[in-house]
Amino acid sequence: MQKETSKSIIFLAIIGVLFIVSVIWIFQQGQALNKQLAAGISFQEYEKEGNGGSQVPIKLAEQAKKMILASCLSSAYSNFESLWNEECEKQGLEEKCDLPKWVADELNSKHQELEDECNKKYPIE
Repeated sequence: MQKETSKSIIFLAIIGVLFIVSVIWIFQQGQALNKQLAAGISFQEYEKEGNGGSQVPIKLAEQAKKMILASCLSSAYSNFESLWNEECEKQGLEEKCDLPKWVADELNSKHQELEDECNKKYPIE
């Protein structure tokens, strides 16, 4: 009984260590990808160079690119929403109010420009 408990503890410890090492490795790969993207190096160049000569799993890299794009688009929307609410406040109205068409069109146009910038900066194939 005591041997089985010891074996179970050792087994769980090994699994725990492997899990922690895997999480650290994934985190480091994501950090390396972010540095490459921030430096303006293309995704294809990153795949060729790898990190220390090792290849990053393509799905992980693609997922990171999608997350960066989603973050950019989310920021664009947050900016749009803030500007919309500021216009409402200027007109003495509550947030998410109905704005005059010309103001709404201008804000929608700016939002579209920001989304286009995100899609150009972080294209998904």
